Amino acid sequence: MNFLRGVAKRMAEINKPLRWITPTGMPWCNRYYVPNIKSIPYYTSRGRKYHKVTVGDTDDISLYDAVRAIAANVIHACDASHAVLTILACAAEKIELATNHDCFSMLACDADRFNEIVRQQFVKMYGENDILEQIHRSATDDGAVGLPPIPQRGDLDLRSVLKADYFVS
Repeated sequence: MNFLRGVAKRMAEINKPLRWITPTGMPWCNRYYVPNIKSIPYYTSRGRKYHKVTVGDTDDISLYDAVRAIAANVIHACDASHAVLTILACAAEKIELATNHDCFSMLACDADRFNEIVRQQFVKMYGENDILEQIHRSATDDGAVGLPPIPQRGDLDLRSVLKADYFVS
């Protein structure tokens, strides 16, 4: 989280949103602009009052909002990418799915194979994509300097999820 917040902060300081291409090839952008707020006068029995209304955005990136939202946005992008890859792999095997947000439904006869596919796609996606390195490279390509170093990887064996008792429910 500190790494992501540091990168988002550096990008906001140069007034650019942090951009990245997700594992599914979808462009992603952590874009939060400072709102353009106007005070609108109105009258009551007690005299003139003002109501603040946002009427669009300025051209300035909101450092606070960009930093506050970055970690959740990256996680949501990764979860969505994993869902898309899982759906495509199931479609290739003619497994019919119904989805709602991050929930999947399928015929009971396909549940065991789905369980294998969702795990395989997780291992493949994170095995083939170093998300933090890609985000760091994208920020560097967009002109950011003084970025925090990419955190070292831990010792989790991604393949362990293939046999884990619990992975998704």
